[in-house]
Amino acid sequence: MKTDAFINRVLGLIRQLPPIIGNEAVNFFKTNFRLQGWQGQTFEPWPKRKRETKRSLGKPILIQTGALERSIQVKQVSQNAVVVGTSSAIPYARIHNEGGTIVQAPRSETFIRNRYKRGVKKGKFQPGKIPGRGFTYGQRIIHIPRRQFMGDSPVLRAEIQKRIIQEVKQFIK
Repeated sequence: MKTDAFINRVLGLIRQLPPIIGNEAVNFFKTNFRLQGWQGQTFEPWPKRKRETKRSLGKPILIQTGALERSIQVKQVSQNAVVVGTSSAIPYARIHNEGGTIVQAPRSETFIRNRYKRGVKKGKFQPGKIPGRGFTYGQRIIHIPRRQFMGDSPVLRAEIQKRIIQEVKQFIK
């Protein structure tokens, strides 16, 4: 009877470990945003922005609204595997994590005439503006540098191993 209870406790521990491991991975990936780099074999800081604007000056990279960092979550938990990923609502996550190029197709856009915004003439068209003026943009290639924040890491593996040992020690007590 005692062995059955022990086996049930061990099975309970085994069932508890995958969500704990997933949570450790999510926390590790979110830490990379605070550190502004990837913790692999060695720490690799993310490449700086090519152009700093007044708005982005001194601000962290990959954090404008915080949506990318918040989208990191445990996607799937099973007995044998834990899948951690980003929300499908964040389409730019992959290109930032892996790097690459984006080819933007040529396009035409039409802009409506400007209107006065304040004063006596508010709402009236400004003189000398052509209604529905068209603009054409040529094709352009955008290079996105690799700023990895998710993936397999020896540091993450060590943290997970340490956490598992901690849970097993707590189980034995």
